[in-house]
Amino acid sequence: MGGTTQDGSLPGAISIIDVAGVQHPASVADLGKRISAGRLFWLDICGAEPSVAAEFLKEMGVEGTDIARALSFGQAGRIAIGRQGIRAVTWLGDPPHDLIELHFRSSSTYIFTIWNGDPRVLDEARREFADRVAGMLERPYHAAAIVLQLLHGTLYRALGSLDGTIHTLSTQVRDRWGSIKFADMSRKLDSLRAVWLKLERYAAAVRAATVGIAAIPGISERGVDELDQYTEIVEDLASRLSERVDWASVVVQDYKAALAQWQSEQISRLTVVSVIFLPISFLTGFFGMNFAWMSNHLGGVTVFLALGVLLPFANAVVTIIWFRRRGLL
Repeated sequence: MGGTTQDGSLPGAISIIDVAGVQHPASVADLGKRISAGRLFWLDICGAEPSVAAEFLKEMGVEGTDIARALSFGQAGRIAIGRQGIRAVTWLGDPPHDLIELHFRSSSTYIFTIWNGDPRVLDEARREFADRVAGMLERPYHAAAIVLQLLHGTLYRALGSLDGTIHTLSTQVRDRWGSIKFADMSRKLDSLRAVWLKLERYAAAVRAATVGIAAIPGISERGVDELDQYTEIVEDLASRLSERVDWASVVVQDYKAALAQWQSEQISRLTVVSVIFLPISFLTGFFGMNFAWMSNHLGGVTVFLALGVLLPFANAVVTIIWFRRRGLL
């Protein structure tokens, strides 16, 4: 993905969003013009090579250590709000995949996000920010809070997809539970719990970060309100995901109950079959003994038909009738 394309733009899904709209793809030269204009903008870098992303961040004046941190993925979710703006490691929702890690930073003149995934996940968020940013040019914290809210809107869509998945699984457990592999179901539940724990920890970090933010120089009352609303959104998402974890756990328990019932029915059937053939086994053993009297007096076709065929058959029929009257068959 290194180098430039034929039209001079840089590869990777790199967009600049401001009052002029959404520009994609965007080059470093385009970024320089936006910086010179002095208007607040959002730079979204998705799927670009580290060298390309670093070139954009250097143009924005981001320091080397901050660039390295922004390009290092696999971090725990966190957020910090201070004089320099907002820094966060958070997530996007891209069903049916897992959470997508996103690095966020804002200042008085820019917002940037770096992540890897399908760029179309944020198409709606980019357009909405472009429509609303005109009223937030002098309120960077307000603008940053709006972007954070738009990012987490993708998680609500992911919850909708998750609802469909759990509902389908619940129906399958009820109607065709034998087609489900318990190991796969267990792994999915563990993955869902892990996502919920991530979001719970992040919600706690957001609550802690927003305490006393009204005292930060340069933050407007509207910015405080929007950040408080963002806190409520994150907490609501964590609560909703907790409900989905509980729902999925119930589905797993239903599967275990169905499996236990099936196993019990199989054991009952085997027991019934064993009891039906128990008298026959006894007769076989009895008449198979080498008693002299039995060998001398029991012989011929009639005896064979009576004792070797009719008697075992009659035993089986009587046992089956007895089981049916007892309700065991």
